[in-house]
Amino acid sequence: MIGAIIGDIVGSRFEFKNYRKKDFDLFTKDCKVTDDSIMTLAVAKSIMTTPAVFVPFVGAVIGMKERPKSAKDEAFLAYMGPLFGLLAIFACHFFVYVH
Repeated sequence: MIGAIIGDIVGSRFEFKNYRKKDFDLFTKDCKVTDDSIMTLAVAKSIMTTPAVFVPFVGAVIGMKERPKSAKDEAFLAYMGPLFGLLAIFACHFFVYVH
């Protein structure tokens, strides 16, 4: 996982560019963390939780397998219930009205 995040940071300055050369500096001032790194960390944190249980008109309930190590981790996991509930609503809307 650390290698994936480092690769994402190194390649961030080439994102959406057709750069094919193999001679480049690994870390420059243009390198930054992208959404891919954030999603990798989100998946890693989601492994620490139980699967989401969807509650109609409320969102989703997510149980934690262990206590969070910091307030930041707890806040991150607290957003997952409403987020998964919102995604479920969009999926239902797509299935009923668009599909």
